[in-house]
Amino acid sequence: MKSLKQTLGIYTFLSILLLSISVSALIFLLGWNLLTNVYKSAMHNAGKSASSDFENFYDFQMKYLKLVSEQDELLDAFTPTRSQFATQYLEKIMEETKGDYENIFVSLPIQNAPVLSAGIPRSIGYILKESEVGEHVKIALQKKVHIGKVVESPITHLPVNLISLPILQRENLVGILWVALNLDLVSSRMSEGIQVGKTGYVTAFTTEGLVFADPDKSKILKIDLSKIPEAKPVLAASDGSYFEYEEGGKGFSLLIKRLDRLHSIIGVILPKSDITEVFLEMILWSLLLVAVITSIVIYLILRFLNIRLRPLEQSVAILDRMAEGDLRESFPEAGDDEIGRMNRALSSFVFSIRNAMKDIQSVATEVSRASEEMHSSAERFSEMAQGTAASSEEISATTEEVVASLDQTVNSTVNQHQNILQFNQKIQELTKHAIEIEKETQIAMQSTERITDQARKGGQSLAQMKDVIHVILESSKEMREVIGIIDEISDQTSLLALNAAIEAARAGEAGRGFAIVAEEISKLSEKTARSIQSIEDMIGNNSQELEAGATGIRSSLDLFNHIIVEITEVASVMQKLSHATANQLTYNEEANLQSDAVGKESLSIQSAVGEQKRAVEQISISVLGINEETMSIAQGSETVANSSRSLKHAAETLRRVSGGFKLTQ
Repeated sequence: MKSLKQTLGIYTFLSILLLSISVSALIFLLGWNLLTNVYKSAMHNAGKSASSDFENFYDFQMKYLKLVSEQDELLDAFTPTRSQFATQYLEKIMEETKGDYENIFVSLPIQNAPVLSAGIPRSIGYILKESEVGEHVKIALQKKVHIGKVVESPITHLPVNLISLPILQRENLVGILWVALNLDLVSSRMSEGIQVGKTGYVTAFTTEGLVFADPDKSKILKIDLSKIPEAKPVLAASDGSYFEYEEGGKGFSLLIKRLDRLHSIIGVILPKSDITEVFLEMILWSLLLVAVITSIVIYLILRFLNIRLRPLEQSVAILDRMAEGDLRESFPEAGDDEIGRMNRALSSFVFSIRNAMKDIQSVATEVSRASEEMHSSAERFSEMAQGTAASSEEISATTEEVVASLDQTVNSTVNQHQNILQFNQKIQELTKHAIEIEKETQIAMQSTERITDQARKGGQSLAQMKDVIHVILESSKEMREVIGIIDEISDQTSLLALNAAIEAARAGEAGRGFAIVAEEISKLSEKTARSIQSIEDMIGNNSQELEAGATGIRSSLDLFNHIIVEITEVASVMQKLSHATANQLTYNEEANLQSDAVGKESLSIQSAVGEQKRAVEQISISVLGINEETMSIAQGSETVANSSRSLKHAAETLRRVSGGFKLTQ
């Protein structure tokens, strides 16, 4: 059978588990979108950073090359005898730029012009074909800078970007400065400096679709997106566009940043597996956090239930021990709630029962002790009666011998006189013991009367307690009737609130406030109904407990009535014993008188045998009467002994029943 604590613990656990599952499901639903947005933001920031670095690199190079184009050393290239100085200057620039330039050279501002000076001397004299650089020459003639498209270097086969700047002398165009910008190092720096997720990376391709920067070197200048149908929307997309695609059976996300001024597009690529791994990790930590919080909440709730229900468990344990007869314990204090009030009421009830059982045990002990004393006295009295009967028989035999042989009268008279004296003494002892038995019988009767009075008072107390519990049960029934009336009022109130809400809805905006009041009244009626149900359950439990208490009190009352009947029987037996003892005293007095007469007659035997014979005959008759009375007394003492044994058995039964209750520590 489950305890209340287990039931509440199970319902609490299931409620928290349901709440945890709901929260986890909400986290799963919102987490993926949130994580996707976070990674989109990270990709946007990475693309912004990469494009900014790329533009900054180009801006720096343009500023630097503009300064270079304004240097007088470049003018030496146009003088055949001084062109070597220009070449040395360009070689120095190549060293300073540390690989940023694949080559830097100077030519005349005409189509198909040869290279006059170059940072790589072996390229001097190379003819710049119009088909390859014609657009640059046209723009240079306009005294403008031109950034060409990314192409493959014919020397290193790496991606390069050809930039042309006009060389002016006194505002006159005298030549063109050419720079083959090495984009391989630029893409390496860009990829190394930007991290997206765990395995995300940055790529770059021209607006025509040629890839010129990628961590995978095998893709550089080998992949042309314009030839891939699925990639054409990427080339035409606006800045900041977001795409998803699959490659090699894996999903990827792509964010683009357009740099139309540089004829380039920066792409930030993130494998979806990164997002999935982080999402799974987030789920794992979320589940772990929910599990920890759930465990803590369950532990705190169970601890609270354990603390609040511990007094109730202790009370149940005490009631179980009380059912086994242990009345030593009191119910613990448990605050001012229902459990505390119940424990205080039970403590008062147990205190009353404990006092009553103490009185019963005391009375049972007194009855048992008195019955033992009465039994001992009866046995002693029986022994004395048997001794007296034996003496009477001896006297009878002696008198017969006296009658048979008068010759021995004198000698026998002396012996008879001695026997009579002994008989007198025994009669006196018998009288003394009879008086003691009478006193003890009176004491036992008084104790029996006290026990009877106390037992009746205990029965009256239990009867009053029974009546009180009956009154409480009747009050509980009346309370249930009142609660029923309140419940009907609550139902009517709920119905009125519903009608009011309907009328308010019909009234439209004018009845809006009245609808709110009706709704609150409906909520109040629902709360009242729940409270009434809780009160009715409490009253039902209280009625069951009071019924159980009434049953125990009825059992105790029956036991008290049985004890009173047994004690009444003991009192009747004691009364009979008192009458028998009074008769015994009368017989003893007569025997005492007869023994005195026999003594006097024994003294006169010596002078008159005839008188002695008559006296002996009279003595024989008296002895026979005494013997009969003694036997009657012995039978009466046996009756008293049997009654005392019955009284002792009843007292032992009462003491055993009451002794089964433990009252003190």
